[in-house]
Amino acid sequence: MTLSDLQNLVALKLGEQSLFYPPEEITRSGLNPAQRLLCLTYPLLLQQRATVTVDPDLPLIDLRQVTGADGVILGNRIRSLRRVVIGNVLTDTPVHNVVTDELFELRETSVAALSRRANDWMSQRGLIRHYWKWGTYWIGLYKRPITATTITVIYDAAPAQLVVDGDEPQVQDVYHRTVAEIATGLLLVKEGNPQGAQGLQRIATALALQQQQGVAA
Repeated sequence: MTLSDLQNLVALKLGEQSLFYPPEEITRSGLNPAQRLLCLTYPLLLQQRATVTVDPDLPLIDLRQVTGADGVILGNRIRSLRRVVIGNVLTDTPVHNVVTDELFELRETSVAALSRRANDWMSQRGLIRHYWKWGTYWIGLYKRPITATTITVIYDAAPAQLVVDGDEPQVQDVYHRTVAEIATGLLLVKEGNPQGAQGLQRIATALALQQQQGVAA
């Protein structure tokens, strides 16, 4: 469903209340917060992947500068990092463990743990086994690669804002009506609306229904 379709659906759900909510308000206070809330509750709905060619001369990777599978720079769309895998998962040519034939997934470690291992850990080069986080958007590899190396990062993404009529939510089509239902609830609880309690119930019911249908958090 497009933004225009969703605006019309929410207006239909609001009934007479829709007179107080022009399309731009439905989008700003209803649909965009609704898709954010849905993805916060069930982050796997918008789990994405991106490949990174790691420069061996740089100790840190800024994930905000990485280009996602959709060709768009991640920026602040990356909400949390899930996994880091050696190789390019997107082209089905990742590095596999020769014993188990599973993807060669790096283990997360920390600066504190690495510092206890060796004083010069940041300059050590060799076989990569771990990754470590620095803040929200930066990661490093341990050990640092000897040559340029490709990795795939798997992350929970924040949904892009709906702006123009033809925009569609990034979640799968099957969840578009859930976005509309949550948006309706959010608008009903806005600014002391007398139907606020009904709005909260609609939000809770819509989110609980997704859990019953097996959406993983």
